[in-house]
Amino acid sequence: MEDAIRDLRAALKIRPGMRGANLFLGIACYKLNNLAQAREALRLEVKSNPNDPKALMWQGLVELADGKPEAAIGPLDRAAQLDPKDIDILYHRGRAHLLVSKDSYEQMYAIDPDSWRVHQVLAQAYTESDRLMDAIAEYKRAIELAPSEPSLHEGLGDAYRNSTKLDQAEQAYADELKLDPQNLMAMFYLGEIRVERGNPGDARSLLETVVRENPSLIEARYFLGRSLAETGQSKDAEAQFKAVIEAHPDGQVEQRTYYQLVRLYRALNRPEDANAALKEFTRLKQESDARQASSLEERKKAFAKRQAEQSDADQQ
Repeated sequence: MEDAIRDLRAALKIRPGMRGANLFLGIACYKLNNLAQAREALRLEVKSNPNDPKALMWQGLVELADGKPEAAIGPLDRAAQLDPKDIDILYHRGRAHLLVSKDSYEQMYAIDPDSWRVHQVLAQAYTESDRLMDAIAEYKRAIELAPSEPSLHEGLGDAYRNSTKLDQAEQAYADELKLDPQNLMAMFYLGEIRVERGNPGDARSLLETVVRENPSLIEARYFLGRSLAETGQSKDAEAQFKAVIEAHPDGQVEQRTYYQLVRLYRALNRPEDANAALKEFTRLKQESDARQASSLEERKKAFAKRQAEQSDADQQ
């Protein structure tokens, strides 16, 4: 590394703007733990080549090595924007954000360990790790401390919905909308639950608002179609179901939509349309079943391979 640094500096004296020279000089200094010189070399490289994702990545790495993750986030975010498929950039970017988040949460806990924000963070962490009962308990504690704070009831509703406690989820989403009437996701999930629980009339106005404000939320159109069909608005329901299909959603949503069209056309005594919808539903279901069977077979083979490798290792 010392030889590399000497030669790179000699090259830069001859041609100060040589592309890449400051990048490799910065890397060499970094590897020798000379972070101040590495930072300066990389600063010059980024100044000359501001759209070089590798230079930005190494700039972030120097800041991480110096214990400054906040300073690392800027260049790493920019590097990921320029090269979003670079695994190394994404790894270091995620690490920087994780360290900043960890530091923020530790400071929150030190300031007030019983703050509603601390309980909210714990609830979110429990939700992400599928510890839903713990998440519910933390959201409840946060709501006790800050009952008028938006988003807490929505988070509680998500945890209840994911644990199939629909009575409690419905109430939580309704409470959220009292605090934040424009919360479209709470509106959507409340409408979905009401459709699934046989209250399509109560769901319709909610879902109409969601579709009007966010037409790209295809599942909202699906549930709006169901609410319209179940309240006798067959023509409007058909229009919503067709809009879902035209949007080319994922296979499960499309499959469920064709199933609803079969029911709708049969109720309207339109056998040809019902048969056409049934044909598409059957095709999608067969494709889905085939994918699941293939995925299961691949998992079985992978498991058998790991078992065989483990057996060989044990014998050795």
